[in-house]
Amino acid sequence: MTETAGLSTVHVGIAAPSDMAAIKRFVDTFNEGMLFGRRVPELMRAANAHRLLVARAASPTGELIGTVVVSDDVVEPTLHTRTTEIGGLLVHPHARGRRVAGLLTRLALLHDLSASSGADGAVTYVAHFVLGNDAPREAFRAAGFEPQGIVEVHPGDVDADISTLAAPGAHAVRMRSARFDPKHLAAIVDWYRTTLRSGVYDAGRGRWLNVRFDELSAEIPIDHISV
Repeated sequence: MTETAGLSTVHVGIAAPSDMAAIKRFVDTFNEGMLFGRRVPELMRAANAHRLLVARAASPTGELIGTVVVSDDVVEPTLHTRTTEIGGLLVHPHARGRRVAGLLTRLALLHDLSASSGADGAVTYVAHFVLGNDAPREAFRAAGFEPQGIVEVHPGDVDADISTLAAPGAHAVRMRSARFDPKHLAAIVDWYRTTLRSGVYDAGRGRWLNVRFDELSAEIPIDHISV
């Protein structure tokens, strides 16, 4: 990959079904065996529901450099709440350390809040990490997700294939979990507004990356996240 060497602008947008071939190649190439599988049906469902975000180098070729998925909701009708997982975070190796992971994590959260602002009830945002895959945890921590310890995740609990991670005969996979704390929302909204104005600072190269984002309003209802 050569585009990230001179990367100055990152374009983040909602994936279209026509992007799936490129996204599948990207995921198959850079999964590195540490992430639980996001198979084509899950990715296609997320794209059709406008829940799959992609980051591209803003260049003539628009090379794909990152993905993140806002998973299907787990709705509790009697409690008027829903739980949504932010996952499928994957960044091209040459773009790592450039704040792309944190950018995708925050924008996925804000995108879902904006898209669901008219829905009833509160929403809880969660994330799960395979034990030993510590790289994405910092991006989620910086986005306001706080550790919730190790939990057992069963098939069907997350919108991904975890069967390959289960030990022989086991019916669940032990993963680290995190939950978004609403006290961080105001700071993230401020970050979003600053990002649109100034970009994201790339400390490694001592310069700012410009950011463009499609289809996201900065008007985020603060009371829309459960405490």
